[in-house]
Amino acid sequence: MAGLAAGPAAGLPPSTVVVAAVAAAIVLALLHRLDRLAEAGREMAERLRLQQAAIDSAARDDTERKRAEAALRDQVAFLSTLLDTIPSPIYYKDAAGVYLGCNRAFAAIHGRTVDEVVGRRAADLMGPATAGLDDNTDTCLAALEDPFQVYETQIDFADGSRHDILFSKALYRQSDGSVGGLVGVMSDTTDRSRHEQQIADARDRMARQAEELRRSNAELEQFAYVASHDLREPLRMVTSYLSLLQRRYEDRLDDDARDFIGFARDGATRMDRLILDLLDYSRVGRRSKPMAPTPVADVIAAARHNLQVALAESATILRVPPDLPVVPADDNELTRLFQNLIGNGVKYCSPGTVPEISIDWADEPGCWRFGVTDNGLGIAAEHFDRIFMVFQRLHGRGDYDGTGIGLAICRKIVEHHGGRIWVTSEPGRGSTFHFTLAKPAE
Repeated sequence: MAGLAAGPAAGLPPSTVVVAAVAAAIVLALLHRLDRLAEAGREMAERLRLQQAAIDSAARDDTERKRAEAALRDQVAFLSTLLDTIPSPIYYKDAAGVYLGCNRAFAAIHGRTVDEVVGRRAADLMGPATAGLDDNTDTCLAALEDPFQVYETQIDFADGSRHDILFSKALYRQSDGSVGGLVGVMSDTTDRSRHEQQIADARDRMARQAEELRRSNAELEQFAYVASHDLREPLRMVTSYLSLLQRRYEDRLDDDARDFIGFARDGATRMDRLILDLLDYSRVGRRSKPMAPTPVADVIAAARHNLQVALAESATILRVPPDLPVVPADDNELTRLFQNLIGNGVKYCSPGTVPEISIDWADEPGCWRFGVTDNGLGIAAEHFDRIFMVFQRLHGRGDYDGTGIGLAICRKIVEHHGGRIWVTSEPGRGSTFHFTLAKPAE
């Protein structure tokens, strides 16, 4: 300001100098004021900028918060829907035992809605004993910090029915690591328990039936002994006395008397054969030897040897393949099987026809299949099942000898070896008897 007054002011009037000085001071003061106002304006502008930034940030935070809240609501809705689609009752509690949520299945078994379950305790939903067990197991789970717990008990549903329930419980932890509560899943095992009881009952019945079968077999064995000895003894006596009667009074008997004695002896002989066949039938599978590797070729050779007289008298042509297998079997029973089938082919052949019998076989999955084909009388389709039953004959005794048990014995032998037997045939065009023998399980 001193510089401002120097120079030209020396020739001016004093008033002018004063006015100029005052003006200069005012201007200077205004400049300082303007500087301060400008600084204040800048500070205010900065404060406004910061406030706007804070407002924008708050707005963004609020938007993010609202978005997070919406996502959380969607997640809760999804989880709630997911829980309700699960048929097993599910619930979750806090650490104090208060239900925080559940699905509709859990609420339904207690006769409540989901909203009515939330905020309640086990004692509000169950009987005292069940609720006490539930609380005690929850306490043990939390105290031991066992991550998982399973136990089974019975609870009463709201409809009054009692169910076997398998509880599965697990702790859940909060973000700070502390136990927040537990989640429980209930599985109704009533049907399983019922099925287990039914299985146990069935096993008991099977054990009793097995014991009854064992006793029945023992009785049958005793009957077979009686049949083979005690019942045959009177027949032998009848036959012996008839023969003695015929020899002693031969010259006194007329033709009718001789016929009567012959009929009686023939009847006794047939009954003796019938008893023997019944004895053989009853013994199949009960007095057999353990299954052992058996060459089928040897079995057929033994059957052919036993039938050599009948084969020779009828000039039977028997065709046997050279590559027969070795099978696990009782060789005696298998010999009887082939002997019966080959013998039937020889027996049931038209008069004047040379019997022709062919044996074939095939290796099939799980079994060996055999076939015995003849050129005999043939069998009508309506008799295919009947011929394998005991005492079933298709021809009279006067035409063909036999007791009607042979094919029944064949069926029993095949079944004892884990197979099945059937026939294909046409009347007048021969028959093929097929049977299978099971392979041992690998």
